[in-house]
Amino acid sequence: DVSSIEVVSCHAVAADEGLLALGPNPEEVLIFQLEGSEFRLQQTLSKHTQRVTGLAWSPPVRGQRPRLASCSEDRTAYVWEFDESLGSWVAFIVELASPRAALCVAWAPNGQRFAVGLASKDTAVCYWMEAVESWIAVKVGRSKASVVSVSWHPNSEFLATGSTDGRCCVYNVNEESMLPDPLPPFGELQCMEDSGAWVNTVMFSTSGRYLAYLTQDSSVSIKDLSEGPQAQSSKVRWKGLPFLTGAWLNDRCFVACGFDFVPVLFQRSNGKWECRGSVDTRAAPASPMARAGAGAGAG
Repeated sequence: DVSSIEVVSCHAVAADEGLLALGPNPEEVLIFQLEGSEFRLQQTLSKHTQRVTGLAWSPPVRGQRPRLASCSEDRTAYVWEFDESLGSWVAFIVELASPRAALCVAWAPNGQRFAVGLASKDTAVCYWMEAVESWIAVKVGRSKASVVSVSWHPNSEFLATGSTDGRCCVYNVNEESMLPDPLPPFGELQCMEDSGAWVNTVMFSTSGRYLAYLTQDSSVSIKDLSEGPQAQSSKVRWKGLPFLTGAWLNDRCFVACGFDFVPVLFQRSNGKWECRGSVDTRAAPASPMARAGAGAGAG
């Protein structure tokens, strides 16, 4: 509990739940470490000059502390690593070369790369270049509006993006085709869905079979990628306010959260996706639960 924090613009929890990163001020990042049963402030990171828009911890690697990626409206991104000799977090610049704000960030499951969604309507896939001791970005995709959400396939070879033009896209970002110089099929579009509304979040399921995208029209769409790029998406409409984020529990269900302030469970049963309602027994949304139906997404 930090009394001075009034608004949190973004946050991230490490996989082992031992570290918490918060973006409570326009340009600062606070690192908290779990000590016993409480999180205590470890360090304040001050490199960005405008509002921090995204934070993400790298996946766990045995014997190593996780790294933190941060991005900001100041058009920059940093990777923070803990220096044992200094006892503090040290920043490494990411050469984004972006003319507009960086809006979101996510690490690949293998921990070797990360992606940054940009207001310049494209996405930066970033990797470490030892020769220059810096993180370098390779751009993929071209939307008609800002990219506000990115999600990696579990095999780290495909990347989904969601943008404010209503599109959800999946690109091939195979690392072998990316380095040392990008070659096909790197960057090639695998499929695109036109949701008809601002996309708030995209997310692959735990196996990568399903792709869900949550949109500003208070609906959730799920595409079964095993049926091919032209397969129709299933749509479930929520009668409450839009969802902002979500998380898969397994390939049969996921939880979505948004402006109604309650986590809502969606589940696949008898070949159909349905809303199961709030999983928070202490509160219920002000609006009726949902009506489920099948809708066609653009293939």
